[in-house]
Amino acid sequence: MLYTYANPVYVILSLLRLFNEKGEKWIKEHYLHLKAPYNNFKKIIEEDNLRLEKHLKSWLQEDKIPIAFVKYENMWSHQKDISNFLGFKITLPAYKNRKTIIDVNKDITKKIEKTYGNLNKKINNLDSFFVINNKNEK
Repeated sequence: MLYTYANPVYVILSLLRLFNEKGEKWIKEHYLHLKAPYNNFKKIIEEDNLRLEKHLKSWLQEDKIPIAFVKYENMWSHQKDISNFLGFKITLPAYKNRKTIIDVNKDITKKIEKTYGNLNKKINNLDSFFVINNKNEK
């Protein structure tokens, strides 16, 4: 299993952009994939209704399968590590800067930073790449 994670502020800003571009049907499917009940998507700014923190925690505690965790922005510098973990060579497409970082409403960003502050602290304490084989051992 390969688990990617990122700064939750960027994740939420990306989801807001995707909601505007792809619509509510796409967002509802995203909630379904993360096993989170869908109600009012716009509340995602004030509450973790997608359960991102719970999702990360559950995968960090997984003990049945080996999992490689990689920070999204660092995947490109860890291609060899990912390849070694998966057992075959991967080549990622060229890195693209996130679209959501440009021209962001500062008030919305501050609200998101407040809502996801604890999750962001947890993510900042994780290495950019690590493997858990079982019983939460790195």
